[in-house]
Amino acid sequence: MSPLFPFAGKSRWKRRLPPDIVAKTLPDHYMYHSPIQLHVFPTDVQMRRIDPACNMRRFYRLSVQRDLFGRASLVREWGRIGFRGQMMVETHPDEGKAITALMKLAAVKKRRGYEALHSGD
Repeated sequence: MSPLFPFAGKSRWKRRLPPDIVAKTLPDHYMYHSPIQLHVFPTDVQMRRIDPACNMRRFYRLSVQRDLFGRASLVREWGRIGFRGQMMVETHPDEGKAITALMKLAAVKKRRGYEALHSGD
């Protein structure tokens, strides 16, 4: 019995789980067959900056998406609230580097006065 794979073989941990979780666990769905990706880092961030004294109403959206070639793309959209704005797509070799770039850009925008509206997925 391995502590890393509690459902591999006969495990004493299986008896301690609630019955509804144990019933849903199928023998072919072990941890190494279907990895579960936890959403620890944001893949979608929406920010805005509103300053009525300067007549400023801006938005900034960042999202990580897959392209047709299997690479991850960081899609950046910005502009005035209520208008279409501009869009730029940066390609990265993997999703981790794209999320790192997203987090760096979000930190820069936060220092410039943008506040995050929604962060998720």
